[in-house]
Amino acid sequence: MPTRKGSVVKYFWEIWTRFLDDLEETNGCVVVEGIHDREILVKLDVPPEKVVVVGSHDLDSVIIHIVNNYGCVYLFLDRDYRGKLKMLALRKKLLSEGVCVIDLWEYVLSPLKRYGFKSIRKVEEMKTFAVFLRERNPAPIKMLRRLVFQ
Repeated sequence: MPTRKGSVVKYFWEIWTRFLDDLEETNGCVVVEGIHDREILVKLDVPPEKVVVVGSHDLDSVIIHIVNNYGCVYLFLDRDYRGKLKMLALRKKLLSEGVCVIDLWEYVLSPLKRYGFKSIRKVEEMKTFAVFLRERNPAPIKMLRRLVFQ
């Protein structure tokens, strides 16, 4: 009988793999607030060139970079006050430029709430989950994805 953590891992990979496939198909990128957020996503198999870090950059320069290089944007900014403000500003400006905008929190974490992911409000908090996945199976994440779905 599968353990609860095991079923969470499998369900997470089902959703995450769908997201990674969509990221490639739409020529998308993931927008995060800082370099630590970027590192966590890279550990979860997001190609580094697909992660855009807002950091302290001017939002207009980030938007120009996105419009010139990507067809779709997955916003993955923290759910704190500052992150919400950045997300609203980015969403508004990107939509006005005709860019497809998807809230990655809703895409990935909302379906996982029934498994106990209610308290995750920052990307850094996913680090524990990424570490758990690595400890459970130290094989590269791409290998993990293949193993889960065979």
